[in-house]
Amino acid sequence: MPVPTVQLSQLASLIQSTLQDRFASQIFWVVADVSDHKHYRDREVHYFDLVEKDKSTGKLIARMSANAWSDGAQKIEAFQRSTGQTFKSGIQIRCGVKVEFHIAYGLKLRLVDIDDAFTLGELERQKRETIERLLRECPDFIYKKGDQLFTRNKGLALNPVLQKIAVVGSIQSAGYADFMHTLTANSYQYYFQIDTYHTQVQGEANAAAAVDQLIRVFQSNQPYDITVIIRGGGAETDFLLFNDYHLCRAVAKFPIPIITGIGHLKDQSITDLLAHTETNAPTKAAEFIIAHNRRFEEQILQLQKKLVIRTQQKIALSHKQLNLLESSVVNNSRNLLNDHLRNLGALQQQLTRYSMNLLRDHQHDLFSFQHLLKSGPKLRIALEQQEIIKLRQNIAVNQKNFIRNQQGLLNSYQTLVNLSSPEKILKRGFAIIRKGDTIITDPTRLKEGDDLNIQLKTADLSVHLNTIHHGS
Repeated sequence: MPVPTVQLSQLASLIQSTLQDRFASQIFWVVADVSDHKHYRDREVHYFDLVEKDKSTGKLIARMSANAWSDGAQKIEAFQRSTGQTFKSGIQIRCGVKVEFHIAYGLKLRLVDIDDAFTLGELERQKRETIERLLRECPDFIYKKGDQLFTRNKGLALNPVLQKIAVVGSIQSAGYADFMHTLTANSYQYYFQIDTYHTQVQGEANAAAAVDQLIRVFQSNQPYDITVIIRGGGAETDFLLFNDYHLCRAVAKFPIPIITGIGHLKDQSITDLLAHTETNAPTKAAEFIIAHNRRFEEQILQLQKKLVIRTQQKIALSHKQLNLLESSVVNNSRNLLNDHLRNLGALQQQLTRYSMNLLRDHQHDLFSFQHLLKSGPKLRIALEQQEIIKLRQNIAVNQKNFIRNQQGLLNSYQTLVNLSSPEKILKRGFAIIRKGDTIITDPTRLKEGDDLNIQLKTADLSVHLNTIHHGS
């Protein structure tokens, strides 16, 4: 018997009825890659394929057409806002689907929900794999201690002042504008020399361009204090570029300290973990630089204060030492002057006693001469009277001898008198010192600047007294 023939619509209706009975109101959660995605914004409808590939070979295992509209389209919008991941071909998702069959369009899966956490977890998994690869392939400049990652870049020392800066980022972005404004309009009026190396910092495809800009910074041979990588805020998947293996490797090995100013509130990119210093926004990076320079300035100001205080202390100590030295000099000078005054007093007394003794001796001599002068003639007269008597007796015989003897006696008397005269005294080496009409016998009556007259044996001297030296 011939096989009965059915219309295609009848077969399609049968399949539709069967599938509805089997899969009615059931939601299946599947993990698949999105392929051939098309979005019609005017109708808010997404058409795409869900595909499964062998993880080791990449060979296609299964493919099914799918769509999302109404509630499904709203779920996709919510997914994009939550994860920051654009719903597009090439991404892997976990989604809830319903099996539908239309007699005109055939079998399709309708997306009714999508798992945000799966996509975020997948990103975290990729991040962990990248870190493990970096640790495995770059042990010379990336290593781990406990839970902390350490890199060659982290080990670099920041200069005390950060002034010459290379900036890697997009000059059209608001983050770049915020960074530049915060840095250049700082309240301390710090001056910065900034060179910008422009690159797009969104999307994994731009990771290579960011690496190229880092290479340009290095090859510029400019003495940069730091390199700053900046990007403003955005969804988590906007920062996938900063988890790129090659960019992270370049950051970890870079010979200039890198400061990141990548806008995020919670999750860190691998670039953040490997860079010298991490901040979570371009403005925070600028504030870090300003604060670093401010700390150096405060250290200098503190040193200045310490220097002023130490200088004041040194000056005060020197003043104190000078005052002590002055007191010591004054006391020692006073004591020395007192000693000299005592010595001068003793010398004056000694000179006075000597002069008085000398004058007394001379006075005694003068008295002796005076006595001789007084008593001698009387005695002589008496003797002469006796001699006259004798002479009278023998005048004729002794007249000449008597006259000769008398003449000798007179000469002797004259000699004695002459020896006591001032002229004879001068001849003996003495001098007479006069100040004006006054004979000076006491040297303490003299002072420097006096005009004196000194009478010697054969000359009178006029002397101007410059210096007085007193001896003991």
